[in-house]
Amino acid sequence: MRVLTAAVVLLLANACSLLVSLDDLGDGGAAPGTLGGPCYANSTCNASLVCALEDGTGVCALADAGLDAIGPDAQTPPADAASEFFAVVGCTPQPDLVAYYTLDETSGTVAHDCVSKTNDGTMVFPGGPADASFAWVDARANSGLRFTAPSGSCVASLSFPTFAPTIGGSQPFTVAMWLLVATAPKIGEIDYIVGKSNNPYQAGWRVSLSPQLTLTLAVPAGDGGVATATSSAIVSTGMYHHVAVTYDPSQTSATIFVDGKGETTSQMPASFALDETDGDTQRLACSSDDQHQSTVTYDEVRFYDRALSAVEVDAVMNAN
Repeated sequence: MRVLTAAVVLLLANACSLLVSLDDLGDGGAAPGTLGGPCYANSTCNASLVCALEDGTGVCALADAGLDAIGPDAQTPPADAASEFFAVVGCTPQPDLVAYYTLDETSGTVAHDCVSKTNDGTMVFPGGPADASFAWVDARANSGLRFTAPSGSCVASLSFPTFAPTIGGSQPFTVAMWLLVATAPKIGEIDYIVGKSNNPYQAGWRVSLSPQLTLTLAVPAGDGGVATATSSAIVSTGMYHHVAVTYDPSQTSATIFVDGKGETTSQMPASFALDETDGDTQRLACSSDDQHQSTVTYDEVRFYDRALSAVEVDAVMNAN
């Protein structure tokens, strides 16, 4: 009787183990990222496979399986899809989305562009060797990048490919992200948030943060001066804010959104010099010659090659 009981117990244990294993594999019986299995959380799969939509669920499939790919290997929707703009969590291509940095790497010095896979950002150290001036931290959606500069100099920034002539110059653009400002810039100074410019009086564009915690887009005015659009809404310290900046040369306007609320300036130039020969790239946190005093965490950075509408900015904000 004891032998029989032991055998039954062993059989039940093996059955439970099998059920647990099958549960780990998912409903399709295949492990995440493998053929027939569910996609990873960022809508990707293992090599040679794409994340595709099947019965409303993301499934890893062969590229030629005839399914609608939804991951970063998918084709960008046609231009007319812009009227049906959509915003989703993950790396699904969107109309006119040039690059998307989730900043979920948690380590290293590279931020991957999960849309095109060709526009990865790289950490650079214009002020000297790497130090504690940047860190991967828990952020608004998974992880993000926090930059500090206790010495008041720019010692680290994230450098992106320029994307030009896709955005800037005479081309419209939108840049959107989540920001957590821990400390404000010093009085009389501004902090570089994102842009491509060593000197906005001469060339390029930049978005900066003031000591009053307002945001400003600055571009050359064409007469030796600078044209600016500034928000009245503040990016208050100690909490995440979604910010987006659009430039629309066809309307000679720029709009700055803070938590979905936009303010438009109509006195912007129809084009401005990018000065591709100055060697400066698009950067997050500081340009090659800027001071940096504040502590800022960045997350979910997106670049579009058109000026998004207020409804679209709101959709991007609510996606994360």
